[in-house]
Amino acid sequence: MKDILDRIAVALVPWLPTVQPVLLLDTASCHLRTDVMSRATELGIWLVPIPASATWLVNPLDTAAFAGYKRQLRREYLRLRLQSPEGNVSLEVWYRAVILHGATFLRGKRWKRAFQMVGASGDQNNLSLSLRKHLGLETEQGVGADVQALNPEAIQQVFPRGRRLNVAAYLRPLLEAAQRRLNTQDNIVSFQVG
Repeated sequence: MKDILDRIAVALVPWLPTVQPVLLLDTASCHLRTDVMSRATELGIWLVPIPASATWLVNPLDTAAFAGYKRQLRREYLRLRLQSPEGNVSLEVWYRAVILHGATFLRGKRWKRAFQMVGASGDQNNLSLSLRKHLGLETEQGVGADVQALNPEAIQQVFPRGRRLNVAAYLRPLLEAAQRRLNTQDNIVSFQVG
C-alpha cells in the first residue's frame, strides 16, 4: 500500500501546490495500518476511510464506474469470443482487454459529478437520491447543519466490528497534518488528538 501511495504522490506532483489530495479507501486491513497512514501524511495525502459495508453507497468507483465498466467488459468478452475460431478467449488476450478497457473507461468518466453525488466534493447539495434516502434526508437538498460532533466511539463505527484499531493513533497523522496546513495559512484551529 505504501508503494501505491508513493506512485500516487508522484502522479499528483503538478497539482500539490494548489490542492489537498484526499484518498477515499475502504476499511481493508492493508489500508488501516498506522505505517500506511504515516506514509500518506509524509506524502501530503489525506486518507479517508469509507464506513464498513458502505462502499456501494459512497465510493465513487462503486456508484459511478463499476457497473458501466462491467457492462463494457461483458460486451468485449462476447466480441472476443465471436472473433475466436473456437469461441475461447485466452487469459493473455483477456488480461490485455481488461487493462485496455479499464484505462480507457476510467479516463473517460466524469469524476467531478461522481464525487459530488457521494458528498466527497466539499459540496453536499448534490447528493444522489439513493444516498439522501439512505441518510433519511427529507429534502432534495444535501446534508443539513444538524451534524453531531465526532468522538472516538462514533469514528470507531466507521470501521468493521471486531477490528482492533486505536482510532486516535490512526487519525493522529492526518489531524497533525491538517493542523500544520491550517497554521501555514494563518488560521488558528485546534484539534484534539487523543
